[in-house]
Amino acid sequence: MKITELGVLTLFILALVNPISVVRAQVDGTIFDKDINVASFENMRYPAIARAANVKGVVVVRVSLDRGGKVTDAQALSGAPYLVIDTVQNAKKWRFQPNAQNAAVLVYDFQIIGFCAHEQDSSQLILQPSNLALITACSFTVQTN
Repeated sequence: MKITELGVLTLFILALVNPISVVRAQVDGTIFDKDINVASFENMRYPAIARAANVKGVVVVRVSLDRGGKVTDAQALSGAPYLVIDTVQNAKKWRFQPNAQNAAVLVYDFQIIGFCAHEQDSSQLILQPSNLALITACSFTVQTN
């Protein structure tokens, strides 16, 4: 029997013997949205290299918090390489209301949209409750005189 088959068999037996403890173990590691309360966040511009390469997508970051809600560590769980480095650096600057898990999850959604009237309008971060950061950039800037 392979090790993975043995692991699956063990979990199956545990679930039959005590299904509540298996479910509780899965939920204990979950960070619920109600426990994620942003105290402050750092604005972020669309990474220039990602914008130039037309890279869009979602980056999911898990942060560890100290007892005061300050981020002590940030790790990308998924995302495009051109977006991950800047996103992790940005997440380290956020602060949260303390929670029992001493952790939070942030979801950054990078979108490249149509036209912007001015260069200063070309990138922005919009925080949506409770942990979604929408970062948009314009694919083209129209110069108006």
